[in-house]
Amino acid sequence: MESNLCNFYTVRYDNCEVSETDKFYDKYWVDDGKYLDDIEQIHMLMKKLSVKGLSIISRVRPEASALALPPKSLKYEINQFDNKLRLYYIEISPGIVILFGGGIAHENKFGKTPIQLREAISFVKRISSSKNTSFEIQNGMLIPVGGDDIIIN
Repeated sequence: MESNLCNFYTVRYDNCEVSETDKFYDKYWVDDGKYLDDIEQIHMLMKKLSVKGLSIISRVRPEASALALPPKSLKYEINQFDNKLRLYYIEISPGIVILFGGGIAHENKFGKTPIQLREAISFVKRISSSKNTSFEIQNGMLIPVGGDDIIIN
């Protein structure tokens, strides 16, 4: 059995029972939905990343605060993704990815950032400010030692 080179975690708001990633899946992974192929492609890509790691993603610019799946392409493969959806994430380390929410990818002519990306950037800021914090696992959640500002489950 292979071990994962990359593990995925999700975030949720305190007042919500469902993670932002689950909301994304609930909205777009429907049998009669026009985005079914797109979300299945993202899901298969995540399976591939869990086995092969994040190093297979081609990045043409330095790390941004929030990144998106699917990427434009993968290294060593001729995959070009023509996907109408984006699922935002932050790479904590080569083996840890925190997934946020997502939505329909679009080119906004007026330069306005999609709400899902703005929410992802907000999570990134909170997580980045906690990077030097010690965490412990309690009830299946990652919680800062001595505090409860950031909880990752």
